[in-house]
Amino acid sequence: LGPQMPGMLWGCIPCAGGSVRNDMNPARFKPEFQRNLRRHQAVARKLWQNFEIVAEKAIRHGWIVVIEWPNSCKYRKRASVRRFCKKHGLVRALLSWLRRRP
Repeated sequence: LGPQMPGMLWGCIPCAGGSVRNDMNPARFKPEFQRNLRRHQAVARKLWQNFEIVAEKAIRHGWIVVIEWPNSCKYRKRASVRRFCKKHGLVRALLSWLRRRP
């Protein structure tokens, strides 16, 4: 990272522990499911903390920062994510990738 080198940081943290589908899963009350969910959430927290460190540096050097999550991912509502987005003026955008058939 350097000020003379333009760039973009694209963060795409897996949403496995933040998916609304977890709330619909018939196994959601089983201990094994709960353990796996907590493990996914812990990994996501650590990934986010590390992303913030890199993103802060990227922003200081004028880079564009993008955070990609599915629209329904609960992680986007976390206080740490909201604080970061507010601090840096990140705005929410919806993207749809469409493939045209020949």
